[in-house]
Amino acid sequence: MADSHCADCGKILSRFGSVHLGSADEGYRELCLACYNAAVAAHCGVNFQHADFEPISLADVDGLAHHFEFAYTLLGDRVELSAHEISDDPNGGYEFSVLSLDPEGEPLQLFRQLFEKMRRALSQKHLREHERYGTQIAESGIVRGSVGCDMDIVDVRVPMLMIDGKPISWERFGEMLMTYEGFSFKLEVFDRTDER
Repeated sequence: MADSHCADCGKILSRFGSVHLGSADEGYRELCLACYNAAVAAHCGVNFQHADFEPISLADVDGLAHHFEFAYTLLGDRVELSAHEISDDPNGGYEFSVLSLDPEGEPLQLFRQLFEKMRRALSQKHLREHERYGTQIAESGIVRGSVGCDMDIVDVRVPMLMIDGKPISWERFGEMLMTYEGFSFKLEVFDRTDER
């Protein structure tokens, strides 16, 4: 598979470090985040300095290493810094994000905030392996993750949950919940840049 290049600067585009920008009338082009951020900053009149962060590795509570790359994106009047796990499984891996309401703020401060969020999340496990029943909800009874879409089902949109960096189908999650038949539950949904 050939590498894609930024339409403005020619840089090779990374998996999470590019934006498809344009319109149906004028056509679309693939931009690296630095060129995209420069275009947004010029359009919004913001004094924004793009930052690239080197990939890092962090160990989870079991001592397993997880490798992450970062995307620093200007969103007009705010900035998002996200971390994406580099994984062989295109459907798997941890993802984290933080948001700053100051587009002219210090990128390193945002990085520190994201790093702490990642460290806290990797120090917890919400799933456990049971020798008889396979993957189950951990003893705490608390599950944190993110909601995606199960792309294997084409007739209807069905959630694919990402828990502990692993894709869990909606059907499989329902099977896990049957351990708690008769119990009550609380489902809370919030933006991925928030933390609860």
